[in-house]
Amino acid sequence: IDVSDPRQFPGNINEDSIYEIIDHHPGYEVYWKNKIGKRSCIESVGSAATLIYERWLSDFTIEQMSQTNNRLLATAIIDNTLNFRSNITDNRDREA
Repeated sequence: IDVSDPRQFPGNINEDSIYEIIDHHPGYEVYWKNKIGKRSCIESVGSAATLIYERWLSDFTIEQMSQTNNRLLATAIIDNTLNFRSNITDNRDREA
């Protein structure tokens, strides 16, 4: 989560053992789609937590999310988008 550039992986990570990628930094979309297919989610939004939140909504209802998880995702989105003031902030971040 939050990294898709293999050069940024710690040395002990075996790239072939990666099952899923969720990242908001563009640049490696084709690489990971070719490697792991639909388990690659790289989209340009302000926060990877936004992508996690959206995934949660597609699989469950918001009522099933714990208050703790809700707060953690909200905190990550606010932090990554610099309180929604960063130029990388997307409406998807605000909605999440």
